[in-house]
Amino acid sequence: MERGKVIKNDLSFEQLRAALNARIDGLAPFLSLTLASFSSTGRGLMATQDIDDGDFIVAIPYSLLITSCDLRAARKRSNPMEASFSFGDLPEHLQLTLWILLARRAPMLLENSFQNLFCDLLPTRFETVPLTWPVAWIKALFPEGTAKGILRRKNDVLDDFRKLQAAMRQAEASSCDFDRHLSKLDCDFEEFELAWLCVNTRCISLKVPVEGDLNARVTRCTQCTTALAPFLDLLNHSSSAQCIARNLVINDEWVFAIRSQAKIPRSAQAFIHYGSHDNLFLFTEYGFVEGGNTNDSLEFDVGMIRQVVELALKEARINMNHLDQISNLVLTEVGGASLSLMPWEPSFPLQSLLVLLSFVLGAVRFTLEERTKKRSDVYVRKALDVAVGHWRSWECGIPATIIGDRAVSSAQEISVTVWQATKEVARTSVFPWMSNLSSLSCDVPSHVIDMVRIFYESRLDLIERAQWEWKS
Repeated sequence: MERGKVIKNDLSFEQLRAALNARIDGLAPFLSLTLASFSSTGRGLMATQDIDDGDFIVAIPYSLLITSCDLRAARKRSNPMEASFSFGDLPEHLQLTLWILLARRAPMLLENSFQNLFCDLLPTRFETVPLTWPVAWIKALFPEGTAKGILRRKNDVLDDFRKLQAAMRQAEASSCDFDRHLSKLDCDFEEFELAWLCVNTRCISLKVPVEGDLNARVTRCTQCTTALAPFLDLLNHSSSAQCIARNLVINDEWVFAIRSQAKIPRSAQAFIHYGSHDNLFLFTEYGFVEGGNTNDSLEFDVGMIRQVVELALKEARINMNHLDQISNLVLTEVGGASLSLMPWEPSFPLQSLLVLLSFVLGAVRFTLEERTKKRSDVYVRKALDVAVGHWRSWECGIPATIIGDRAVSSAQEISVTVWQATKEVARTSVFPWMSNLSSLSCDVPSHVIDMVRIFYESRLDLIERAQWEWKS
């Protein structure tokens, strides 16, 4: 168990915790959690006394959550008779982003000292989040498939910025003073991106199970599905965290609560579970990698499937002329699959991918052994069609023995080769990128390189731990 080092004299944190305890009247053990520094995660919350199984980790009344309703509430105070809200059609994520921009630019409009305390604790930079990096860095640091995924997500942020700009232009003509004030925030992309990431890395979903009296008085709009939760956002993620989120009704008020399902010892870090995310997702969205992540996975994208086929063809001594043909066939029929550590692995998509490769390569090898090279291409095409037909039968649960004894034997033999090739390709697809980190042509800061290296180390760890057994 890693012990944290208490961060002392953080006035914003102490004021926020005191304000929470004053509002919830001892409902949750906020006094049992304090801000601390950990070597593995950086800033987090440490238990100052044992937190038992069943205790609240956090329990925050809806009245203290920050939702898109807060924008409307502030607006109503300014223009109580105005009905149409210029920014009401924006997604909740963007409305919360706008709320942060407003809180930082014009906090007096919110008239809520508690929310201002929350804003004081928000990050002012996200240096380890790849979404903030220049395109040149992303292309230099990651394989093509991974880079494309990060760049797609980066474009999502830019699209949201454009949506907000369009809404601001429309709000300029509003008869509402509040809307016109928002339209003049005039933030640049960097400021928007910072606020957007504050929401993206901290928002919670209110779509969780409900306990208690459903007819209890509701103190806030329950139509919101996304919220920022002060204090809760200081809790770090662990895939092994044992906790459960619930909407409760306590003292006639809706409360968003997280209970511990295991004892948290004194001086240990309290974690929550963001979701069943692999390290690529955690790295892309949050800027960290979890060691020993039980939810980690490695996707077989276009490049890796081609590498697997190429290596398997070499191992089976099959003509390389069929590389493109087989690769395109596999991508068309299966698409892709992921290698993971889940207890149900090998998953059906992964089995399906490897079985198709086995049948196809087995059929090709069998055909080339039986036919003359002069007419091999014709027979290979026919063999591929037959192999795909048998693979589809296998997917439907029909025994693979319909292929014939010799072809089945060939497919089973080569399945082992395919799996070994898969792991070898996975390794060799990581090593060059790790090696390139020390000789990049673009000027990438050392802390970025260190984070990417940790990410690749987690890839190798996943590959080493992954297992496969052929199931006929």
